[in-house]
Amino acid sequence: MLTFAVTEARANFASVLDKVQKGEHVGITKGGKSDPIVVMIPFEVYQEDRKEPIKLGGLAHWGVDVPFTKLSPEDLFDNPEEYGM
Repeated sequence: MLTFAVTEARANFASVLDKVQKGEHVGITKGGKSDPIVVMIPFEVYQEDRKEPIKLGGLAHWGVDVPFTKLSPEDLFDNPEEYGM
């Protein structure tokens, strides 16, 4: 993973975005620290990661998958039976 200080990333933002667009993961640090406070990833990677259903701790042993990508308060209240409520 490439890492840039926030000032360097700001000064070369278009270049940083080009690297992310090409598939690199880019970390941004702040205040002279070496650990990134944020990581920029390609949007396609973000979308793929969010498609996987997440099993919640107490519900995992029942095999319940909650699709967080589609769950909103409106969905929960409008269609409670779809979410096992």
